[in-house]
Amino acid sequence: MDNLILISVSLLDDHDKNPRVVLRDDVVSAIESQLKSDGFKPQHALHVRKIGDRFQILSGHHRKRAAINAGVESVWCWVDEMDDEAAFMALVTSNAQGELDPLEIGIHAFEAVPIAKGGRGKKGGLSEYAEKIGKSESYLRQVKDAGEVAANLAVNCEVYLGKAQHLAAIRQADRTIWPMLCERLIAKKWTVDETRDVVAKSKGFIDAVPSGKYDGWLPFNLVFERYVDTREFAPTTVANLVKQADYTVAMITSKSTDPSELISEYEAWLVENAGDASWDLRKLKERHQEIESELESKHDTIWNHGPWQDYIDALSDGSVSLLLTDPPYGMDYQSGYRKQKHDEIANDGKDSALAVFQECAARMFCKMKVNSHALVFCHWSNE
Repeated sequence: MDNLILISVSLLDDHDKNPRVVLRDDVVSAIESQLKSDGFKPQHALHVRKIGDRFQILSGHHRKRAAINAGVESVWCWVDEMDDEAAFMALVTSNAQGELDPLEIGIHAFEAVPIAKGGRGKKGGLSEYAEKIGKSESYLRQVKDAGEVAANLAVNCEVYLGKAQHLAAIRQADRTIWPMLCERLIAKKWTVDETRDVVAKSKGFIDAVPSGKYDGWLPFNLVFERYVDTREFAPTTVANLVKQADYTVAMITSKSTDPSELISEYEAWLVENAGDASWDLRKLKERHQEIESELESKHDTIWNHGPWQDYIDALSDGSVSLLLTDPPYGMDYQSGYRKQKHDEIANDGKDSALAVFQECAARMFCKMKVNSHALVFCHWSNE
């Protein structure tokens, strides 16, 4: 440190990245009491750096607050020259680390390590950071995970002091549920083990919810929140909901002449009723039955009976639910039970019978609906 000088409290600015989540009132009060009786001594000096005409505090935020409360106008300060990165590191190295909560160290580590250009085990990486502040790399890795979660919360982190292990566990969950898990760990007073168990279970829900397919209906974060709050859901429950919805869409496709509009209406119903009816498997099945009944009531069955060549040109593509055929069997059959025999059945030779059926099947294929049926009568020998 270069200079020990007396500086007006009005010229001292807190560092905007001070890792302290909140100043400790008990610490401020103790210092304030001492200042009122003994005054501000050089041994109480703050550590600062000069920026323009003002000074930025690196160590001594509690002492500044206590001085203001005690009515002290000027305080002793050690003044250093350092760049932004060195000043940022000094926020941890200049403070008595016993006064910093592990989460506060983690928040600082999360901010500090990405600044470095090196990687793990290299200059500027986590190993060097751990060496600088006198902590093990494994410890730093855990609290840094906790610091990343805290840095992404849009709330005051004071309630999470003492919860570094909890937040480190939450770091392993999908990022979209971090805020919800952090809120619940405070509300439900989870232990570290309980937090880890909930995070582990969240991974099963990720596999159960198809990504991108039903995001509006079954958003992962809301589905898992339902599980956390009620324990009603399980990954198998969600998978069954998806299976039922897929089944309903397939049914609409096979039974509707214009399925796209009806499918869109069904998917809109799923989204509108998310969290309620469409998250209830029983009600989802009831909705399926309602749609199926509506389709069947509107469906007029038309039977075309006779040679297929008489009807095929009038049939629309994808309009036929059932093709029921009684083609020649390919047996060269001729009745022998009468004195006067019937004529042989036309096209009943094996090759000609197959050719007739192949022509019919080829031309009828595009006329058939998805999941339609074809029933073909034939003789076992030519099956």
